[in-house]
Amino acid sequence: MRIFVSSPVRGNYTWHMTLARRVFISLLAMHLHPVIPHLTLIEAVGLSDRDERLRALGMDYSLSELKACDSCIFIKKEDGTLSQGCREELKFCNEHRIQYRILEWPTFMMEKKRWEFDDAKFYLPEIEEWYSKSE
Repeated sequence: MRIFVSSPVRGNYTWHMTLARRVFISLLAMHLHPVIPHLTLIEAVGLSDRDERLRALGMDYSLSELKACDSCIFIKKEDGTLSQGCREELKFCNEHRIQYRILEWPTFMMEKKRWEFDDAKFYLPEIEEWYSKSE
């Protein structure tokens, strides 16, 4: 099952990218196929969202990836809101009837300095339960 993950990038970039990596590992541990475009676009390709033209290209890429996914997980920012990009992707999910879940900022995932593969299922039980029911 392909799971799109929409989480914040701007602001505390280091923490946000660490979170994305940890969610990726957690979903892999659940035998799911995580799709996290900002990991690909920023980490692998070096795309910056500071240039609005590049940000628009990145959002187009993200939405095409989202369309090919079975569902989406949204992760709120530390202040309890969704980022601008998350809101755009949420609108897309609603328009295309893609199921989704919205999660609070997972402080618990950020408390550990080191993230082990075996930690993964413990930290996202709500997601594991949601996907086990849909299989």
